[in-house]
Amino acid sequence: MFFVRDFIFWFMPQLQYQNPDVQCISFKNLTPSPFITIFCNDGQKYHVDIDTRSKEEIRDHLKHFTAVCKTK
Repeated sequence: MFFVRDFIFWFMPQLQYQNPDVQCISFKNLTPSPFITIFCNDGQKYHVDIDTRSKEEIRDHLKHFTAVCKTK
């Protein structure tokens, strides 16, 4: 669980700065296993399981969604 806290502390402000038109919200104690939900412009929704991943692994995994969810 500390991996998620590290990700939010170290990388969430960077994501918000690089994507000023994107809303980033973190909910605490929502479920037993942490996840990230990504909503795309075309209505698709992706759930990314981030349990037991390091903050760098989470960041690298989320880089793949930037090409999928951006509009042209």
